[in-house]
Amino acid sequence: MTETTKGWTPERRPESKGWTAERRQAQRERILKNKPWEKSTGPKTIQGKKKSSQNALKTGYRTKELLAIRKYLRDSRRVMEAIYKRRFRLDRSPTYKLGSGEMDERTKEIILNWPIPTF
Repeated sequence: MTETTKGWTPERRPESKGWTAERRQAQRERILKNKPWEKSTGPKTIQGKKKSSQNALKTGYRTKELLAIRKYLRDSRRVMEAIYKRRFRLDRSPTYKLGSGEMDERTKEIILNWPIPTF
């Protein structure tokens, strides 16, 4: 018994579904005759360039508004993490009054000067 591959024995292997040498040569000649690389130049007008620049856009995930919102959220998170780390460090210092509810001046300044987003 011979080794089988996908149900076919090597003696009964089906003909390849790929291109034959003759078909490949005929296609080569057609391409060399037509020279499609000389005709495919892309958009030339400003309108065409604007339109083609949107070819890959499938979602609104990278619009200016969403990019601005994501940047604001990312920056906000960094500020909040910095405030948390600062408060955590202050809570552990021996001179800090635990539960006083007061923020140090730098933390107040960061929060009060944080920009309100305009999207």
